[in-house]
Amino acid sequence: MKTISKEEALNYLETFGFSRISKRITLLWGYPELDLYLTDLLIMNREDREGFPDDIFSAILRLHNLHTDAYIGIPWADVTK
Repeated sequence: MKTISKEEALNYLETFGFSRISKRITLLWGYPELDLYLTDLLIMNREDREGFPDDIFSAILRLHNLHTDAYIGIPWADVTK
């Protein structure tokens, strides 16, 4: 997958049947809870998960990286005001 924007990654998730994840990411964008949510999606920590197709995993990872780049080093109290 080429380097894509936040909007492209969200649209990609929607297009391929992951709209619930896309909507939750949109809702949590800019909040520290998104880091926890994305990490939980990306790390296989339960045996009942099959994992994501490679392109979906890449889109989620891209969103994680974009969110981290946008908000790293900013105190979360300042972001949520």
